[in-house]
Amino acid sequence: MAPLSRRRLLVAGGVGLAALAGCTIDGAFGGNGSGSATPSPARDATLERWLQNRRAPYFIGHRGAGDVVPEHSLPSYLQALDWGAEAIEVSVVMSSDGVLFCHHDLTLDRTSPLSGRANDYPAHVLDDTPVQIPRLGPYWTGEAMPRLPRLEAVLDEIGGRAVLCIEPKLDAAYPALVETITRRGLASSVMLKLDATSPRIPMAKEAGFAVFGYLGNMDVATPKAITRLAGALDPRTDAIVLPSRSVKGLLPPDVVAHAVATEVPLWLFPVHRRYEVDYFTQLGAQGMVTPDLGYVNGSLPAVATDRWRAGRISAGELTLDPYGNRFGLQWPGEGVVGLAFPDRPSFLLLGNTNPLPQPSYRLSVDVCYDPLPVDRWQHISIAFGHADDRYYEHRMGESDGYHAILRADGQMGIFAHTAGDRDGEALTASVLTGSLAPGTWSRLTLTVGPDGISWSRDNGTSVRSGDSRFRGGYVHIGSSASDGRLLVRNLTVS
Repeated sequence: MAPLSRRRLLVAGGVGLAALAGCTIDGAFGGNGSGSATPSPARDATLERWLQNRRAPYFIGHRGAGDVVPEHSLPSYLQALDWGAEAIEVSVVMSSDGVLFCHHDLTLDRTSPLSGRANDYPAHVLDDTPVQIPRLGPYWTGEAMPRLPRLEAVLDEIGGRAVLCIEPKLDAAYPALVETITRRGLASSVMLKLDATSPRIPMAKEAGFAVFGYLGNMDVATPKAITRLAGALDPRTDAIVLPSRSVKGLLPPDVVAHAVATEVPLWLFPVHRRYEVDYFTQLGAQGMVTPDLGYVNGSLPAVATDRWRAGRISAGELTLDPYGNRFGLQWPGEGVVGLAFPDRPSFLLLGNTNPLPQPSYRLSVDVCYDPLPVDRWQHISIAFGHADDRYYEHRMGESDGYHAILRADGQMGIFAHTAGDRDGEALTASVLTGSLAPGTWSRLTLTVGPDGISWSRDNGTSVRSGDSRFRGGYVHIGSSASDGRLLVRNLTVS
């Protein structure tokens, strides 16, 4: 699916919402350019039809397209639709005067310039409140900045175009939400998203709604709680939804197996990476609630150059925690992204270019440190040859592959790394190429072929290894340092 056009995103961001009903998916108004009227989007999505046609793994847009577009904004929901979402998760809060708005948190502090609870503000204030998530790029802080959308406006645009899994984030919003869904004739295409402890689950079932029943974190997702939740749900229409991971790693296989054994369809949230889909599907899970649907489901073709000049993150560009501002990309200048996670190494999956073609490719990129790390032994690294897209960090010891490095003191080398071993294996002697200076760019080129690897710097120095053990297509770029800042630009793959 094509990404949303700039014009369409501007409109969805709060300018002329009423006109959206006449938009085509590429942002043209009132026609298709040939003089004929543009057909309205199909509005025949129902839960029943989705249940009949879906095949595991199937994908539900989390916060719309929350990895790449400001979450729970109308542009985010539209992007999920453009990526082919057949179901979208929607969160709802209420203003002080009883108007429903789409927003994840009960408070406004995390994603807007306002502070405090959403339900302390009247609708006319929330109408003009921008959704601000700087890690997604400066594009979203300019004229394309979306506003908090009213639920009514969202339903005007996407109601009936996908199954909507709608959650009232505060209990007081539940009656108004049910009334709005019913009045608009959307009950057949809506699941109510409710916490496992919510007393509203039996009410929702009594009213005929399917339920997206969730346990919000690993601490509460115990076998006992899963069994209790399953007992309140209908395996024909409902879903048990569990957190995909904690700081310790992915949801353990025994917990997944326990949920699968209840025979209520198991969904996981949020799923950011393709290897997570494989892991959970092999264990019997069916639904993947993902904020990066176009990347995770593999429908977006790999690109040959970065898109950083657009000032926005791309699908598949993933840090340690794609939802965490602590690990977000920095945007210090046009076409430049910065990596500087606090107190730990910083790496970025180049998922929009992955998987790279096999067995041969060339990757080139401009890099610099600004400032330099204190320890000049630390290095800029391209980690490659990985069979899947799990997060890579220097000395993490979770993947088989290679890392080609340029140390701050100018030494270059190629290393192999294997799962279960934190120490790398030097494949070349280090070559001293001249110390790095803060803010001074170097162009690095990695060339991978069937029988060898070449790693070169634009000052004419290079190293080569004949190792050919690993030829996976997933690549990360990053810094091994816990200080300094790595800047990256002009990425190309050929």
